[in-house]
Amino acid sequence: MIQKIIHLSKRHSLVLFLLGGAIILRLIFMLNNWPATDSEEGTMGLEALHILQKGEHPIYFYGQYYMGVAEAYIGAVMFKLFGISIFSLRLGMLLLFLIFLILVYLLGSLLYNKKVALWTLALLAGGSEILLTPELKAVGGAAETLVCGTALQVLTSWIILRTIRGQATKKNYQGYAYGCWGFIAGFGLWSHLLVVPFILTSGTFLFLFCRKTLKKGTGWLMLIGFLIGASPLIIFNILTPQHNTIAVFWGLHQTTYPNAPTGITLWAKQIIGTFFYTLPLATGMLRFSDLQVVPGLSQFIHINELNALPLYGPLNWQSLIPIVFFGGWSTGFLALLFSSTKHSFTRTYLFWKKSRNNVNLSKEERLQFTLHALQCMLLLNGWLTIISFVTSATAAERPWSFRYLIGLLIITPALVAPLCQSRPSLQKRPVWKYIGIRTLITLALGIICLSTLQNFFELPQATTAFQNQTLFVHQLEQKHITHIYSGYWVCDRLIFASQENVICAVLNNNMQPGLTRYSQYQTIVRKDPQAAYVFTTNTDFDPQQAINTLKQNRDYQQFSTDGYIVFYPK
Repeated sequence: MIQKIIHLSKRHSLVLFLLGGAIILRLIFMLNNWPATDSEEGTMGLEALHILQKGEHPIYFYGQYYMGVAEAYIGAVMFKLFGISIFSLRLGMLLLFLIFLILVYLLGSLLYNKKVALWTLALLAGGSEILLTPELKAVGGAAETLVCGTALQVLTSWIILRTIRGQATKKNYQGYAYGCWGFIAGFGLWSHLLVVPFILTSGTFLFLFCRKTLKKGTGWLMLIGFLIGASPLIIFNILTPQHNTIAVFWGLHQTTYPNAPTGITLWAKQIIGTFFYTLPLATGMLRFSDLQVVPGLSQFIHINELNALPLYGPLNWQSLIPIVFFGGWSTGFLALLFSSTKHSFTRTYLFWKKSRNNVNLSKEERLQFTLHALQCMLLLNGWLTIISFVTSATAAERPWSFRYLIGLLIITPALVAPLCQSRPSLQKRPVWKYIGIRTLITLALGIICLSTLQNFFELPQATTAFQNQTLFVHQLEQKHITHIYSGYWVCDRLIFASQENVICAVLNNNMQPGLTRYSQYQTIVRKDPQAAYVFTTNTDFDPQQAINTLKQNRDYQQFSTDGYIVFYPK
């Protein structure tokens, strides 16, 4: 008994160590203003500011009709507690990520075992910039997808396992669980439609395994919970039917871009872009072009991995880097996904076939059948997420849209499970498989550690960029420049940094009005004949023709600071 308590204590200590390490690591990054903020995070910060100071109640991300703003409401609470800043806004993201880690540990424990759950935490504790950015930056949808998608899988598994074990009638916890499932499904659907696969799979399995319970009234609890959770979405679509949320998201899925390929070329780019770029980077692979851990290596392989791919750029020796390394990562990922799927579906089918042959399953066999079926449910989410992305025009034309594959992090326990097999005996299984599995684990952990270490090399640059932005906003205020025109990726981050002391309207590179997400800003700036123009000396907003024209205009004077050029009326 004492040994068992000690064993549990060690395991719980390891869980707390991994959770604490993951949170502390992200806190260090946040305190150093990494990853660098942008205008979309500025937009979320402005929505939180309006909720706190103006009593507004936005439903969707400004100028967008399919992504909820739960992060803004959480951010408003953080602003009230800790002051208005990007750091406070990201504290809400940190809270959501901690909830996700706890839920995914519970999911791994329910469907597999504690060993799988621990390895899952270890793999999710660190990560590359691409992996950590949607976990830390408040740009909407990603963190909510992780939390809601995992919570749906956990609740569904818990309800079904209690039903199979005959525990459903002991306490009336399940009625509340059905209501919670409905609420989370509705809330997730409002937050982002990326959670749809998780709603479909978990809802289907609840119906298959718990039909009798649903008929007894719990179905109404699910419906009521769903209507409450999805109430912002429902209200919005009733009041503004011209902006139907589902239609808007489907339109984005089907959108083609100017000069986009069609036919077989489009299909080829969708597969190449997903397999050799989006999938590996979205699941933790290190981007070689940014590598600074090994001095001198970044100069040796200083390439753009996307432009080196077939159909995205000319083929040369540099094309081997993404083809071999990124393709190898995707091959390993899909191999694990397929292996886990094959095992779970095979075991589920065997138990199902046995029961169909009028063979009564024992209680243990019924439990094993249910566990394997629930594993199939989890794995289906992974396949649906990949298929949804690879069939979209985004996979071909914007393969850097990594957040659309964020749901793949939820199925991490299913990918870890094949790697956590016990060492086989010579009679049962060849030793080379065991060695190969251990090699894969070591390689994955090594890449994750390397990519996490790489992030520390970017901290000084992120801190400098944040300081430059703060100094620039201060200079604008000193010169009484309160209304400006600038680019999309400049405007909202400057507005938020100044807490709306500086108002900005967006221009595109042709100096025509662009997407100003909060339309009132554009009206305010347009009415001011003394509005200034702000350009950046990087690729954010740098139309040289407009800059040269303003330089020749004697009605304007200019000043420059690190990264910015400002033209304002004399």
